[in-house]
Amino acid sequence: MRFPTLSAAGRFLAIKPETLSTQIARLEHDIGHRLLHRSAPGRPQTPTERGHALLEAIEQPNVRALMAQALGPEWKPARPKRSLVRRETAALIEQRRPARQDPWAGLGVRRPKQIGPATTRTLQALLEYPDQERYAADIGQRAGLGRGTVYPILDRLTRAG
Repeated sequence: MRFPTLSAAGRFLAIKPETLSTQIARLEHDIGHRLLHRSAPGRPQTPTERGHALLEAIEQPNVRALMAQALGPEWKPARPKRSLVRRETAALIEQRRPARQDPWAGLGVRRPKQIGPATTRTLQALLEYPDQERYAADIGQRAGLGRGTVYPILDRLTRAG
């Protein structure tokens, strides 16, 4: 929880971030409370109140002794150096959210208001043979849609350019 992201913690612990995320989610489920406010682009993760309480409890000598007993004599607590945590945090804060790219830019068309599953399947059917003209019945059959569904979609796409 000292690291700014689960990815940074995973690198330090030499485990995949997905594995760490799964283990934390399982622990949160077992405890019944969230332990972390997850990171976001440019913002590090932070422990919740319960997370802070867990960190404090883990530092207690009697808890350390129980952990050592349960985990065996080879277990040594993994403690990152503060300088490493600071570097990871600085790197995260420097990251900027990438500019959202408009997939419709430069195409000379207006973006349709909604692209639902039926429209997506219609477009996929059209893209199977992009150089051939098609009848709506053929498009509907390839997309698994009825002509009554395909005609309005084609009309919307035509109006969008």
